Amino acid sequence: MKYFTMAEMTNSETAKKRGIKNEPNPTQRANIETLVNELLDKVRERWGKPLRVTSGFRCDELNTAVGGVKKSHHTLGCAADIVAGTPKDRAVEYILANERHNRECYGGYIGPFDERSFHFAVNLRSLCFDEHTVAVFVGSGITDKSVPESEYAETQAKSEVILNTLTKLNHK
Repeated sequence: MKYFTMAEMTNSETAKKRGIKNEPNPTQRANIETLVNELLDKVRERWGKPLRVTSGFRCDELNTAVGGVKKSHHTLGCAADIVAGTPKDRAVEYILANERHNRECYGGYIGPFDERSFHFAVNLRSLCFDEHTVAVFVGSGITDKSVPESEYAETQAKSEVILNTLTKLNHK
């Protein structure tokens, strides 16, 4: 564990506030070490800058307290939510100067993992609403083989799914 500590991977403000003992058993501890050594340290090394763990290991009681899914990989020690927007002030400055909408904050999910594969998800569909407006945000994964017209059509399709769901909810 080169860049992350066990304390960092088990830290939880919710656990502290509620007096929950968020301590992994030996199997969970081994999973956390594997997650860090085989994935997170490699991501950190490649990124070249610090990453912040926003949610690491969660015991069952803590997972329930934060509203996690029953079979969350966080409870196994096989998942971590991380953010990397550093330096934050420069990132915020760039976003405010270059984007025409308020993207709000979002993060991604890493896990589960094994020697052959891992899952990394970035929220490509999101929705913000208040009493006056609804804003739908969608994105796509751009690679060197992407076709811009296809990517645009994909973002339209993603938007339609969210908007159709809202329409159905509005008619109930």
